[in-house]
Amino acid sequence: MASCANESGFDALLRSLVAHRLAVYVGGLAIIALPALLRGALDLDVPATIRTLLVAAALGAMILTYLGERRVADEAANGEQRTQPNAGNRTPEGAASTAEPGYSRRTRTTVAIGLIGLAVGIYVAIEIDTIIGVLFVVGGLLFGQSALREEGNESKQGEEEV
Repeated sequence: MASCANESGFDALLRSLVAHRLAVYVGGLAIIALPALLRGALDLDVPATIRTLLVAAALGAMILTYLGERRVADEAANGEQRTQPNAGNRTPEGAASTAEPGYSRRTRTTVAIGLIGLAVGIYVAIEIDTIIGVLFVVGGLLFGQSALREEGNESKQGEEEV
């Protein structure tokens, strides 16, 4: 892994977000729900522009945290692969495979889009319409699940061919 002295500001930000990911995710959802809570509890109406900015900032932080998690996981997996290639990463000829460990970029992107749909659904359920929000949440979950299922089917087909 790269030393901290060679680390860019963006990498440091991602590592910090990943280190505090639970707070980022829970805090992001709390920030998204805050205007509705203020309206219900204190009868304080937050302007639509402020609500939109809060949601955009919370989603941005949550997406950056997710991307940071993927980067850290990829770096760890690539580091392990370089230092200790295992039998699962070997071709029939015995050479180490060059394939990236873990899920494909397409699958990770699809899951990220599903997570965005999930967050948008929560916002819509709180701010606009509960039924439409629930539909977004269910759609986001199904979208992410279908990507993971498709990845599993592709890996099983690859194992059968070997």
